[in-house]
Amino acid sequence: MDQGAAEPRRGSGSPPVSRALASAMAARCPRPARPRLADLLRGHWAIENGLHDVRDTTFPEDASQVRVGTGPQVMPCLRNLAIGVLSRAGPVNLAAALRHHARDPRRPLTTLGITLG
Repeated sequence: MDQGAAEPRRGSGSPPVSRALASAMAARCPRPARPRLADLLRGHWAIENGLHDVRDTTFPEDASQVRVGTGPQVMPCLRNLAIGVLSRAGPVNLAAALRHHARDPRRPLTTLGITLG
């Protein structure tokens, strides 16, 4: 196809733009955001994969059979709450911290700063 040939735009209803004009416009547009966007996306997926890995290994989330009502939304929220509270309490092995807190019902309350009178 000829470099200056017009190519129709799909679905816009606007007149076609030549490839030469499109190339000239693209060459003048700054593109510093692309590397930044890629960094943001990589960072997002690193966090997402890290959290998913923790949730799936500590709480076998992929094997969860909660499928009715709001349960599928509530359970991940509760898991994230537990992970967040235990992580803020200090650098711990999450599985060991869960076992430790499961032995005594007062321990989770103490970790949250709640005392029973």
